[in-house]
Amino acid sequence: MKQSARALVVLIALAVLIAGCTGPRYTTDYAPNADFTKYKTFAWSPLGNNLPDNSMYNNSLVDQRLVDAIEYALKGKGLTMANPAQADLHVVYHVAVERMTSYTTVNSYYGYSPYWGGYGAWGGWGMGTGTTYQNNYDEGTLVVDLLENVPGDQERIVWRGSVTDTIKQGERDPMRAREDYRRGAEDLFLEFPPGQ
Repeated sequence: MKQSARALVVLIALAVLIAGCTGPRYTTDYAPNADFTKYKTFAWSPLGNNLPDNSMYNNSLVDQRLVDAIEYALKGKGLTMANPAQADLHVVYHVAVERMTSYTTVNSYYGYSPYWGGYGAWGGWGMGTGTTYQNNYDEGTLVVDLLENVPGDQERIVWRGSVTDTIKQGERDPMRAREDYRRGAEDLFLEFPPGQ
């Protein structure tokens, strides 16, 4: 009985590890007729950014970290910050948080195995049980839009990147959080500008 309990614990641990290995999912899209070689400057859009209604994520600390990370990534791509009226690109971000649930079922079987003969099976006894575990977590999506600043004309999105990942809970060191945000933004802009 001790061995089967130990096997169950190992199976649960393995299931948790496998479930936690998905990592962030990145997607990008862009306007194929946009000339990305002419974009040298950026500014934050007068439209403003959109944080979720959830007060846990809608606060100035999250906003400051996102702004810092996106600016860091764009400057790393050679763009410079400019006055919004003169900037080639306007930047805006949107955040959505959704409560998700996953289920993991772990089965255990122990007992005597059946014997397989030449023309049939015989013997065997055993017992099996299954247990399902529920895991609730928050999944966040960050969407960053780069809009072409066309004076007197309606701005158009020339590039969009998004990342979706599980939001890690618990106490975090503010400097580590800043570095995590920056690393995520760099990964988001990895293939920006398109085709280079």
